[in-house]
Amino acid sequence: VSTSGHFLTNAHVVRDCASISVGVFGPARLVDADATNDIALLQVGAVVPGTPLTFAPRSPAIGEEIIALGFPLQNILANGLNMTRGDVSALAGIGGDSRFIQISAAVQPGNSGGPLLDRSGRIVGIVTSKLNATRVAQSTGDIPQSVNFAIRSELAELFLRRHGIPFAVAAPDLQRRDPAEIVAATKDAVHQVA
Repeated sequence: VSTSGHFLTNAHVVRDCASISVGVFGPARLVDADATNDIALLQVGAVVPGTPLTFAPRSPAIGEEIIALGFPLQNILANGLNMTRGDVSALAGIGGDSRFIQISAAVQPGNSGGPLLDRSGRIVGIVTSKLNATRVAQSTGDIPQSVNFAIRSELAELFLRRHGIPFAVAAPDLQRRDPAEIVAATKDAVHQVA
């Protein structure tokens, strides 16, 4: 998210880690983690080629198409970047928690910390979790489908401002792009955190 090698992820991704690395860049320093909002800021010491992702100038609306990028189920699925798409289902998370948006894009372990993008390729959230289908089925007798969550991008922006990290907000009138174009344009800025 910055030209100085800063990456955003979820706080739960790096909690209790003895060491952290980011993609091909190797060791990363944990700048700070906000467990309440599940956001963490990392920095690598290497030069990161490519352009940092930009933030959307507004929150997404219900029904807006989104794309989730990440590295789900490593060593089971393909080990590279994966993309799923869906829609914004609700403007709040469990119990009406306004820090989150609910999405229908499929996410798995390994998607956590990945960007949630609008159809112009701008960040609208950070993928964070999915509803525990087993618990819900035990409680209600029904298996929920496509109930996943992302932290709102506004919270990530506040987190970056608090740490003095410059970031870019994209123009409001960018054209919609094909998902393949979005992945091609953003893949150099999205890396696996280990």
